[in-house]
Amino acid sequence: MKKINLLLLVLVLFSSCNTKEDFKSSKLWTPESEYYFGSVSFGKKVTKKFKLFNSGESPTKIVSLKISGKNVNQFKVEKKANNIIAPTCFCHFYISYIPTLKGKVEAVIEVEYYDDNKINKELFLINVFGEGLR
Repeated sequence: MKKINLLLLVLVLFSSCNTKEDFKSSKLWTPESEYYFGSVSFGKKVTKKFKLFNSGESPTKIVSLKISGKNVNQFKVEKKANNIIAPTCFCHFYISYIPTLKGKVEAVIEVEYYDDNKINKELFLINVFGEGLR
């Protein structure tokens, strides 16, 4: 009986992920609003695993994950986040810093997702920094 109830609960959660109402009150959160990759020599690569939480009461749909800003070519998205993050759950994504410029660099990780009513998209930002060494 417990297995049947658990199965029904799982089916209800997954089947409810397709309606507009499911995206109301979704919100993204991460422990780091910025991250410093450190001083890295040319030819080396440093990868950081970021954790993205959905603190809302409904699934959040990730539309895109990209890097923008002044030194966009110094950073790379290695692995993107899941498209949908269930309520009170998280997913991971990976960003690498691969210096080709000497000195301090910066960029912004942009996570675009649907807002509470799934009409407008919202943007979640994480600033990233590093320093290239020859």
